Order: sequence, then C-alpha cells, then structure tokens
Amino acid sequence: MQSFLNLFVENIDHGKCDTTEQILNEESDGFIKGYFKARGMVEYFQEQEIFLSEKFSQNDQPTRKLEGNEMKYSSRNVYTFVPIPSSDYSNFDYDVESSISYIDTFPLVFDKFNECLLKIYDFTTDLSECVNSLETKSREILSNNVKSSRSLSCFHIQAAINDIKINELIEVLSVVEIQEISDSESGFGMVWHLDNSELNTHKGNMKRRLVLHVVSFKRISNFSPVICPEICFNGYLGEFNSPLKTSELLQKMVEYKCPDLKDISSLYSAMVEYVSNELCYGNRLLSEYILMSICHRRKLDLDTEIEGVTNPPQVVLHISMCNKEFSKRLYSFFQSHLPRMFWIGADVSNLNNSDITPYFDVESDKFVTGALQIPLLRNLIVVDETSLEEGQLSAKGIENISNLSSLTNFGYVNYNFTNYQVPIRTESNYIILTTGEKSVFSGQSDIKIPLEICDNNTISDLKLTHETNALSQYETYISSNLRLYLSIVGSCVESFEFDEQTKDFIAETFVNIRQKPSFAKLIHPSTLHIWIMLSRTQALMND
Repeated sequence: MQSFLNLFVENIDHGKCDTTEQILNEESDGFIKGYFKARGMVEYFQEQEIFLSEKFSQNDQPTRKLEGNEMKYSSRNVYTFVPIPSSDYSNFDYDVESSISYIDTFPLVFDKFNECLLKIYDFTTDLSECVNSLETKSREILSNNVKSSRSLSCFHIQAAINDIKINELIEVLSVVEIQEISDSESGFGMVWHLDNSELNTHKGNMKRRLVLHVVSFKRISNFSPVICPEICFNGYLGEFNSPLKTSELLQKMVEYKCPDLKDISSLYSAMVEYVSNELCYGNRLLSEYILMSICHRRKLDLDTEIEGVTNPPQVVLHISMCNKEFSKRLYSFFQSHLPRMFWIGADVSNLNNSDITPYFDVESDKFVTGALQIPLLRNLIVVDETSLEEGQLSAKGIENISNLSSLTNFGYVNYNFTNYQVPIRTESNYIILTTGEKSVFSGQSDIKIPLEICDNNTISDLKLTHETNALSQYETYISSNLRLYLSIVGSCVESFEFDEQTKDFIAETFVNIRQKPSFAKLIHPSTLHIWIMLSRTQALMND
C-alpha cells in the first residue's frame, strides 16, 4: 500500500532539513527529498481539494481487494502563503547571539515562484508555540503513531483541529513539491498520482508554483530574532511567558547583561533614558509612551461583534507637532530594534493611487492583497501624516481614509468583495505622527503628546567598564540590550493583574475625575480602559 502519509514519513526520515538550495536550483517539477521549514502569513484560503491518499496493490490484504477499492481519496485544506509582511531583517542590527542561526530562507525561496500554497491534512499536527524544533517533535510524533502497531485512525484522533485563520503567522514543517502550470489550469494538480504518472496538460504561459505539504506547524504571533543563552531566552520561539517568568528573565538580564544596574526598575529607567536621548530629544514622557506602545498587549476577542463594546478600545499614541526629521529618526530607530512594523505614509498621492485595501479581483478570480492586510496578532502600525498636504481626494483616496480610520479607531479593515465587504480584525498598537495638533485618523480616546525638545539630555546610568571607544561601544551595548529587553517583555502572553484594593482605588479615582466639569469632556469611559491596559504594561516593564 502506498499512502501520502508514507511520503511524509520517508522525507522526515531522510534527515535533510535545509532543502533551500535544492528548491532554488530545481528546474523540473515534482517532489524534493527532505523537508523545508518556512515562516509566513496565511494570506487567503482556497477551495478544499480532493486527493488520492492511498493506493492498494495486489500484495495488500485480500479483504481490501474484495472490497473493490484500490484507491482511497481524502480532502485537504489549501491556503495561499506569503512571507511575513513588513519583516525586513536586513536593517535589524543583530547582536552576536542572534546572528548564529534561525535564519528564515522562505522569503528568498518565495521570490523564485509565482505563488506558494499550503496544503493542510487531517494528520497535520498543530504544535505548541513553545516547541523549539519542529522537525524533532514531528519525527517523534510520526514515529510513535505511524510506525507502531496502532492504526492511522488513532493518529487522526491525536492530531489537533487545524483551525488556521486568514492573516495568522505560522511556522510550518513541510514536504516540498514544485509544480509548473499554465494560466488556463491554475486550479489543476488537485490529484497526486502515486504511480508518478504525468498529467496531460495544456501548454500556455507557464507559472511555477511552490507547494508546501504541511507535516506540522506552530503559531508565531509574536517573535524576535534575539537569542540570549546566558539567561536561557530564545525570542525566536515566540510568545509564551507569564508575567512571573518575564520578571525572572528581566532580573537575569540585569545580573548577566547589565551588572552595573541594581534591579528591573533601574533597567527600565535606563531604557527610557536611552530612547529619550537617542530619539525623543530628551522628552522622557514621550519615550515612556513609545515603549509602552511597542510592548502593550491588547488581546483580541475574535468572537465578539465588529463594533461591539466588549473588545477593549484601541491604544493610539498621537505624537503631535512632529517634523519630517523626527519621522525619519523614528523609522530608522524602529527598523533597528523591532522585528517587524507597518509604516503607512498618509500623503494625498499615496492615498489616491495605492491599492492598500485587500480585495477580490473578479476578472482574474484571485484575491489581491494590500498594505492593510495586517497579521492577526501583535502588530505595531505607524501612520505618518507629516507629509500630508492639501489636495483633492479621489474615490479610492476616500475609501483608503475610511479603512485607515476603521483600523485605528475600531481595529478592523473592510476587505472588498464583489457585492459585499468583509470586516477583518487585527490586534495592533498604533502611533500617529502629525505636524499639527489634529489628525485625520485619530479618535477621542487617543493619547496625544506633543514633540517637545528638552534641554536636560543626560547620559544613561547604564555604563561601560571599558573606556576605549566608549561612545561607539556604549551605543552598541545599550542598543543590543534594548532589543533584548523589548523581546523579553513582548514574549509575555498574560496580563499583569491588579489586586482588588488597587482596582477599587482606580475606579474611585476615575469617578472623582469625571465629576469635575473641566475633565468631563476630556476623559471618556474608554480612557479608563486605556489607562489600565497601559499601566499593566508599565508594571510589567518596571516591576
């Protein structure tokens, strides 16, 4: 008996992990020996496929032959798969630890093909985000369930339900197939022939398709290519830590990476001071809010209504009175210290001419992505209005402004289909930059802080023990520590909770403030939610 699952087992047992070079150099179509790991975003779903999963030969059991079923068909889910959007590591300043391994080659491979498809099976295993090695864990599962005397149905029961969502970030372990297809048969190749017989296809404009048959996968909603063996931290695994574990990691960071500091509180002060002097012209308050905007977690409830009040409000930091120089500094700073971010230039030309909203093209029968197709979880989105000038908006420009406003105010974007729109949520934090006091996209609950240049720039308490090339060493040293610090705090999945006494004090204080006429119109109920969410983040960073 030949089966598709056997193909997975053979390729896993083959033991060759890095098939990147083979994929790049392969000119013919077909399967490649070995397996391939890729990190990316699920862009869109396609129709479910029927495929030939098992083929029985004359040597198989007589009972099977008497049934008259020589072939068995099953179904599989199909998705389009793309590299993680806005994830350019060429500008990410790696330190020694993080540059050793964990290099994702999928973007390089993806550029060589017209499209990439994920194919998910009923035996595809949904692994925990804490799993370090997909291949090791998958080999263990396959060995225990396929090579044992237990039936394949037992293996199906153990596999998790593969409820993959659009815009989810995942890491997959897969068997690679390369297909060459023409435009007229883009849906062809749904059935794999186990006897390797070739399909008779119509020759036209040929396209190359990369197909990843997924053995196992894990979700990577938040990750950073920062690894610090000294404190046993691996940001590449993604988020999995509790507040207690995060506090332990930060304490270890103080002990092993920043021995000149006393505790986590002094580490937090050093990070704030560095960002203040390096980026915010000495404005410490703005520095603190930028750090909280990066690290804050606004957990998304996907089961609520789109405009329901049960979801917490958006956290939007509105930096007013900006100039283009600050905008450039902020962009460069984020590129050097964050694994990914979304930077949207909100000028008239870009708004009028860019297809930033995802839509379905009826003529080509394809889904077309846009800049507003944001991963499902853990994003930082910067809307830059410093280049916004006077001008007339087109219909597309008005639509783009509407969707950007929906994103920053309600956390969703309307994807356009033929006769309807589909609101797609995202969990994101936002920073809006404006040259004046007002913003086109901000709401009433936004945190607005003007960019004020302070004269009291000081040197951080985080000092070097060596005096040679002190300035250059200091910048490299503290910049590396900031990346590690942000990665540790960002790996926390649970909220820092307040005790009942603190909650009662917060509620009483808020009611007293709201009763004052001068504050009644400035502070809204959503403001309290934002204060609580940010204070939790600040407590996590400064505990």
